[in-house]
Amino acid sequence: SLRIGGQLHQRVSCFEGGQEQPLITQLDPAGNHNGGDLHFGPDGYLYISAGDGGGANDAFDNARFINKGFHAAILRIDVDKKPGSLPPNPHPAVHAGTYTVPADNPFIGATTHHGEKIDPASVRTEIWATGLRNVWRFSFDPPTGRLFAADVGQNLYEEVNLIEKGGDYGWSHREGLHAFDLGPGKDAVPPGFAPKVPIYEYPRTTGLSITGGCVYHGTKFPEFKDAYICADYAFGRVIVLREKNGRWEDEIIAFEPAITGISADPRDGELLFCNMAKGKIMWLAEIEPELEGVLFHENFEDTSVDARGWYDGKSVHIVPGGMRGNCIEYEWTDGSDSVTGSSAKRHLFEATDEVFIRYYLKLSKGWGWSGRSYHPHLTHFMTTENSKWHGPAASHLTLYIEPVNGKLRLAAQDIQNKDAPHGLTQGPLKGGYNGQMFDSADELFTDDSWHCIEAQFKLNTLDLQNDKPNADGIVRGWFDGKLVIDRTDVILRSTDFPNMKFNQFLMAPYFGPGLLPHAQKLWIDEMVVGTKRIGPLPRERRPAKAP
Repeated sequence: SLRIGGQLHQRVSCFEGGQEQPLITQLDPAGNHNGGDLHFGPDGYLYISAGDGGGANDAFDNARFINKGFHAAILRIDVDKKPGSLPPNPHPAVHAGTYTVPADNPFIGATTHHGEKIDPASVRTEIWATGLRNVWRFSFDPPTGRLFAADVGQNLYEEVNLIEKGGDYGWSHREGLHAFDLGPGKDAVPPGFAPKVPIYEYPRTTGLSITGGCVYHGTKFPEFKDAYICADYAFGRVIVLREKNGRWEDEIIAFEPAITGISADPRDGELLFCNMAKGKIMWLAEIEPELEGVLFHENFEDTSVDARGWYDGKSVHIVPGGMRGNCIEYEWTDGSDSVTGSSAKRHLFEATDEVFIRYYLKLSKGWGWSGRSYHPHLTHFMTTENSKWHGPAASHLTLYIEPVNGKLRLAAQDIQNKDAPHGLTQGPLKGGYNGQMFDSADELFTDDSWHCIEAQFKLNTLDLQNDKPNADGIVRGWFDGKLVIDRTDVILRSTDFPNMKFNQFLMAPYFGPGLLPHAQKLWIDEMVVGTKRIGPLPRERRPAKAP
């Protein structure tokens, strides 16, 4: 925008060698609804959006014409003046000889528009699409070439359009999907008027000014792949639009007011957000909510795990490729029962009669199982009845969280009382030990993929007066956020252990002798142990300051 002789104009210019060459300088009757964006398309031509001239209700009667000026449209011009392109029709706004018009522009030679005859020499042949009130940002999706444009509404609706050659998007006879009343003295809707409909609209009750965005092709949020992401400047809603069976479904993923522009980072396809109020370039980031009841948290970003409360084995192999950075790796080589690289590690925590865990597990590509109804062992909880060095082979109570033949298994075992009638089952020995197993109904694990594993264990209460346990202990397991094991009738301790509580975690991946199918690896990341359910990594996002 600039003023010439005290009058407002909108100008498109080319800069080369520090010199400005104006291409179009359009007299602007008002200070709003100006040029909203410009981009080179995949065809090499320059696309430019122009508002309807401003005011309200199409005050200057520009939007429904293709032969008045450079208004209410997306333009397409050839700044390289390629062979075959045509000179523009004369107009006071045109700087003659500075650009040409692609020969396939849709309104070249037009003799009618909206049912009325027009002089083809007066047509703004630069127009690619018309009937747009105030486009605020448009973008091309490189893989498909589709052109998305966000059009700011008058009083009732904001909209997103897929722009097509020669498309009429309805303004000022329509606002979004709805008829718009221009008031008395304005032209009636022409017979046969059939504008292109927006792919998405939202009412002014949920937003006031749409900011167009881009189709997402980054890697941080695979669930957004091929989705269009835009925002509302006033209400701050960041909106994801996904196309399903020809319809577009929305999801609100964040709130950040004053977003004036969204573009893709050419380095990695992640989206960048311009926040005018904060004066910052921002990007999407996950928010880690403040978790309650956390006993310890480990993200395995470095080898200094002992400084964070771990003990026992000395080897820790930290590698990239985790959920948010690095992770811990365990590896078995051919013919070996023991893992290499990382050792078994333990962590004590404040004693509790109910414990939750969340961690992410990834099995290497081509993962093989033991071929038996058990192994590999993986992660365990022990209790205050055991020393800090007790493990699965020598404890009053060990709880197992592990994958077995594709299923999630939670198990409880009492080794020290395997020959006693009052072990963990408060009953006679069965099958060589006192224990119970709880498996998911379905095979869930896929190799070479991160899965979220969660478990809950709550000790049962005791009827000490009658010397018997109550069957009210809890064992629950979640796989990728879905509850797949749910038992609330479990006995985990007998009356011999009224003061038993959980207080130790052990991470010790193990295949029994001769059961390793072949060399393979697994990785663990983003572990949290607490007294309340943690849940999968948060999916709440917001534009955050870019580094």
